[in-house]
Amino acid sequence: MENTNLELTITGQTLEANLEERRITGRIIPFGVPGYPSVGPQGIIAEAGSITLPEDASSVFLNLNHTANDVVGKATNLEEREDGIYASFRVSKTTKGNDLLEEVKDGLRADLSVELSEVTTKGTAIVASVLSGVASVVKGAFKGATVTEVAAEATDTNTNEKESSMDENLEINAEVTPEVAPSIKAANEKQDLAKLTFAAAHGGGSAVQAAITSTGVADDAGEVYVKEQKLGELFEARKVSRPIVNAFGPARPLTSLVISGTKKNRTITVAPWAGGRAEIASSKFSTESQTEQAAYLAGAGGLDIELIEFGSEDVVSEVYEEMIDDYHRKTETVFLTKLTAEATAVSGTATVIEAVNDGMRKLSGQGAKGDVVVLDDTSYAELLELTSSEVPWWFENQATVNLQDGSFTASGIKIVTNSDLAAGTVIVADSRAAKFYESKNITLRSIDALHGGIDLAFIKAHAAMVTDPASVRVYTLGTGV
Repeated sequence: MENTNLELTITGQTLEANLEERRITGRIIPFGVPGYPSVGPQGIIAEAGSITLPEDASSVFLNLNHTANDVVGKATNLEEREDGIYASFRVSKTTKGNDLLEEVKDGLRADLSVELSEVTTKGTAIVASVLSGVASVVKGAFKGATVTEVAAEATDTNTNEKESSMDENLEINAEVTPEVAPSIKAANEKQDLAKLTFAAAHGGGSAVQAAITSTGVADDAGEVYVKEQKLGELFEARKVSRPIVNAFGPARPLTSLVISGTKKNRTITVAPWAGGRAEIASSKFSTESQTEQAAYLAGAGGLDIELIEFGSEDVVSEVYEEMIDDYHRKTETVFLTKLTAEATAVSGTATVIEAVNDGMRKLSGQGAKGDVVVLDDTSYAELLELTSSEVPWWFENQATVNLQDGSFTASGIKIVTNSDLAAGTVIVADSRAAKFYESKNITLRSIDALHGGIDLAFIKAHAAMVTDPASVRVYTLGTGV
């Protein structure tokens, strides 16, 4: 069974708190403990290796009750241990963040709930999934998650501010002496109300309204009565996932500036033999080395110290997040370019289905497996528009579609799309035939004392290798697309 998203809630245990740092640390999911997810089989169990952790821990946000708009923090560390997955979160300096720290410290919010995507289950066991978020909830669905530490800054400031504000108001009220309004005297002449009303209705209204001065919205420049509706960060479409890199397996750790491997040229053969003392045909094999040079992507930026001292340290994390997002966008393109440049080119196929079927046959015939298909936008649209009578056997009643990242899975085949591919391009490949490697995030931070600011830099190395070009086939579709 496969689900696009799944929420697994975990009952927390005894919590401890101190008031020095704004941090929540604990086990977000235990291994081998049955629970009750939002969808899917009840009593579901997660085991070691069944949940993939993002390489960038800060991409996992902490929210309240699985509400996307109630984000109160982000992960600073994710770690899989023998008994479960542990995480540390930094909580934002907001009202909701302060409330969360107090509620966790007081035992009112003892539970955590993980949000999983790309979930595959077999019976009650999670086979594969990706951690996409964590929520703080009041009551969980299965026991075993332990928040080991809650650390927060002291919140007495709010109380002091309220007391200070009250004292200031008292002083102001004591000093202000209200003006005494002049006494009201009756007019010497009597006014005919009917005449005044008639005159106002026929353009003589100034006689009635001249004494009234209006206060409008423009006069409330201090926003005392009519306040702006603060929307926070506005939505902007961003694509930071790497479906092609992920389809060929998660990025491997890069620990050197050069990656290399060996290949065997399989040329050993056998031939008919007449027997007796007839000569037997002989052959030999050879090996060769394949290497790739790593490349860098880097970025830098500066921040005025006011943004941190009068704002929040979170701005530094956001700068790094933007750099990492752009790194992901660019490395997805780098990997795709590597694939298409070194793959086996095929032309003359008319439709997407014909290309995929041909690729599967050819790969199977050479001992490979076709488990990755990459489509351009046009070919992807063609595939989605197929009717039930047109789809092949491997697609009918077996496909699960993920419209969020433009991918779906059918009969174990991961199908993704990429807008950088030329129209009419279909890639059919064995996921073992190409790999992507990358280093850890290298982040630098220095103080620019002369100009009152800080300088930030981000560096990350990457490398890609196509180990078997024959197992990566690129089709250029002809007419009929």
